[in-house]
Amino acid sequence: MRSASPRRLVQMMMRKAEAFLRAAERDARDADWSRAASGAYYAVFHAMSAALASQDLAYSKHSGVIAFFRKHFIRTGILPEEFSEVITRLSEDREIGDYSYERSVNPSAAIKDVHDGLRVVAAIREHLLAQGFQLDAPSQET
Repeated sequence: MRSASPRRLVQMMMRKAEAFLRAAERDARDADWSRAASGAYYAVFHAMSAALASQDLAYSKHSGVIAFFRKHFIRTGILPEEFSEVITRLSEDREIGDYSYERSVNPSAAIKDVHDGLRVVAAIREHLLAQGFQLDAPSQET
């Protein structure tokens, strides 16, 4: 059972998404490619969770969050179709970065992951704001 109201939960999830984005940007600057890719994925994961929570939907597994985000936000045209491929790539790169010993995330892939993570989170943020959700201003990296 959730203790926070749905609106408060959306705010908290978006804060977490923003924190993961900032960490991913730092990790990319530090050439920690696996962590940058992982952070970009988790930023998008928490933003997708926030979008679902905005419709009072919650899923405990990553696969459920991804599947139902696609169903409710991409297939309906709320967000661009290209985000489906981005989410798949982010998930795959996170798997490599977090669990693989034989493969690694290359620098160009990690940089693309961070860039695309920023785009997806920003689009979800814009959608939530348009729906009347009050969100903190995103932090700017310096």
